[in-house]
Amino acid sequence: MKTSPLQLKWVSYPSASFEQIPDVPISDAPMAVDIVAKVAYQRDGTHFAMMDLKSKDDNGASLKFSLTVAAAFVFDLAVAKASYTGPVEKLPGIIAANISRILYAGGREMVAMITARSPSGSAMLDSVLIEPADVSIESVDSYDVIMKEVFDYTKPDTPMQTNKIVNKTLSRTSKRKSI
Repeated sequence: MKTSPLQLKWVSYPSASFEQIPDVPISDAPMAVDIVAKVAYQRDGTHFAMMDLKSKDDNGASLKFSLTVAAAFVFDLAVAKASYTGPVEKLPGIIAANISRILYAGGREMVAMITARSPSGSAMLDSVLIEPADVSIESVDSYDVIMKEVFDYTKPDTPMQTNKIVNKTLSRTSKRKSI
């Protein structure tokens, strides 16, 4: 077993709720879930991840739930480069997917815990595979700055395919760029 390049600094569940739906038969089947995952890379090396989990409206389950998971994490670039094969420019997506998988596992357990005393019993969520394309990656800095300062990567002179940088307003006072 190897040391993971990802290390959580903290995890929090800032929002959690569930509601029993009357007149719906109780089922032991895993519940379908909508997932929104985001990772924000920061130049200082402390990065943030957030995930919203919500029961699908049309899943026929006897419970509805929503949960937000937030975390700060760091990673060891040398260990990450040694652990994940492939081009370095794919590393932000791979790390984002892996931290999101960790958050999903924790969120799944939190939903089971908060619903344990409901009339339906603990809710079990579907198992999912979170891939890099499933995670929104953002930063206050440009793609090139994050790649150079966080991932020690500089684009070669030849054109390469990179993620499109899009301005996003995440709050009234700050503009962030998606990488």
